[in-house]
Amino acid sequence: MLIENVKKTGAVLLSCWALFGGTSFAGTDMGNGGAGVIRNGHPMTFYTARIFVNRAEDETTLPELRTVMDRVSGIEVLSTDSRMALYKALNPSESRRYFRVDKGYFDDITQQRLKAEYSRVMAGSPSDLTLFAVTDTITKTTFLLPQFFDLSEVEKQAILFHEAYWILFPKASYDRVVNAEISFQELMENPANARSSLRFVKNSFFSSVDLIRAAALVDKTDGTLGDLFVNGSLRLSVLFGHAYFSCVSNTVSRDCHGVLEAGLIALSNKYGRSELLKALIGYFQGLEKDLIGNNRFDDWIASSIHWDRRRKLNQGYLAIFGDDNKIAIRIDGESDDSFEIRD
Repeated sequence: MLIENVKKTGAVLLSCWALFGGTSFAGTDMGNGGAGVIRNGHPMTFYTARIFVNRAEDETTLPELRTVMDRVSGIEVLSTDSRMALYKALNPSESRRYFRVDKGYFDDITQQRLKAEYSRVMAGSPSDLTLFAVTDTITKTTFLLPQFFDLSEVEKQAILFHEAYWILFPKASYDRVVNAEISFQELMENPANARSSLRFVKNSFFSSVDLIRAAALVDKTDGTLGDLFVNGSLRLSVLFGHAYFSCVSNTVSRDCHGVLEAGLIALSNKYGRSELLKALIGYFQGLEKDLIGNNRFDDWIASSIHWDRRRKLNQGYLAIFGDDNKIAIRIDGESDDSFEIRD
């Protein structure tokens, strides 16, 4: 089988570890291999490469694929939507294929052509480069090069994640993909480490909901917010501040969103190490506004059919680690009255 028409589609992207002198992270807390072999990469383009393949691969012939899919399913800080998207990008099917490149046909000339094109963009030496996989993001086909099978188990998982990430974000910069891969391998090697989870979410950019959950896990683990964090929840009376509740209880016509942000910022200044408060500030500042300047949270607060909502709001709480895997603002005594935080 051939990879052809690469010039036409511009869609074939290369997964590799560039072993350039001065770019290795060896000896850091990131671990070895994929946890730190490329620091600064760039988007790539390269001409048609003729690569012959031997057979299709799936989770039965490539056990690392089943392992990485299982581990992705267990990343609790990811929302259900994020986990399913990543799982789908990994899962072999008629529309998502993997091929093992036959070592006998992957000759030195083919290998040097790939290395030369990558090195031309990276301004490195082809002799210092090792390639592990090629992915066509249009056909969602990954070609596993012979060197892939020399990697350790966790390094193979990191490369498989790398290729799936290209499919999810085909226009991402190479820096972004490599940083996501680095933090993914770190998480695979430290699955119980809350800060590893947070770094993975920050570097992979799946959603702001994932970021809030991962940040909350760090604060909960570190005890950053002390008694403010109770049973996986934060009381709104503390979170938003008295000035905000005074604003929303007086009139629906006033712009209270700026007061909410100011309250969050003041609390963040008080608890400077809190990752959750930083994530919440980013979320509320990033809410899109409608034609009259409101966002959907403002609209939920100001709903004319729920006048009691503003009166009871300061009795509510932000639930993060609920059984329904949702992050929501809930009001005591109003089980069906909540605002789900989502992208």
